[in-house]
Amino acid sequence: MNEIMNTPLVSICSLTYNHAPYIRECLEGFLMQKTDFAFEIIINDDASTDGTTEIIREYETKYPHLIKPIYHEENKYSKGERGFVPRYCLPKAQGKYIALCEGDDYWIDPLKLQKQVDFLERNPEVGAVYSMVQCYYQANPKLGECLGADYISFKNLLKRNVIPTLTVVLRKDLLDRYIREIKPELQNWKMNDYPMWLWFAHESKLHFINEVTGVYRILENSVSHTKSMESKISFSENFIDIQIYFNNLFDGGKSREYFDWKKWLMRLRTYSIYRDFNRFVWHWLKGVYRHPSYFFRIGTYKYFLFFLSSGMRQKRF
Repeated sequence: MNEIMNTPLVSICSLTYNHAPYIRECLEGFLMQKTDFAFEIIINDDASTDGTTEIIREYETKYPHLIKPIYHEENKYSKGERGFVPRYCLPKAQGKYIALCEGDDYWIDPLKLQKQVDFLERNPEVGAVYSMVQCYYQANPKLGECLGADYISFKNLLKRNVIPTLTVVLRKDLLDRYIREIKPELQNWKMNDYPMWLWFAHESKLHFINEVTGVYRILENSVSHTKSMESKISFSENFIDIQIYFNNLFDGGKSREYFDWKKWLMRLRTYSIYRDFNRFVWHWLKGVYRHPSYFFRIGTYKYFLFFLSSGMRQKRF
């Protein structure tokens, strides 16, 4: 009986790399959780070099029954590896549910896990539960806007991601199915979370809790927040490629023209922000040549206005 009670119901999976200034806050957010069930903390350290590893070892020594780290001797991300949760964390996870939070983010609600697991236990048709976060801008330290909203439906989620990763608790059996069927490790995706949400939204129900339970830290330079124009374009186009993949998989590709239009506008917007007039005009002409209907769409011209107005303000990016 004691062994059953001590088996974790939730496995918290956390990925970290060079998060020494933030990892304590992340771990304390896990440890503050008040639950009537057992949970475990599986943290994957991708060969950090800034002291993150030493901090994790400190917590591991203090909480050996809770914290179960995975240490790498060489950085796997730089070798082209992706999908650390399915590859390294899930094989160690004992929980019926998986909670996610990266090492630079943190939870602020001590009842977060309890509320989410209670809902999942009562509603077997729900595959995942998520909530809201507040943004924290690290470069100019301050709290900002709140993110997270009701996804409403698969089709709505296909157009806009409203699910903050650090708030999600999902069913492990469904996650195992997703990995078997989609094989995300073989896809050329720059993000691991959004494809999961789309699959879960189609194969089950998602539940949104309208409460702020964590803080999403926005770093000055990361994969999703970069100052490089080419990196921003690559990341944004990859995001749209994910949308196209699931649109084709679950909706027969009916909205393909919408996503082509979206990708075209995304490039216009990026060239506007970075004040690259030559690329802006060339991309606009190429798009209108291929799709003459673009010429008559109002959205085509809003970035012309943005370009001109930012120039008149002498805004620097």
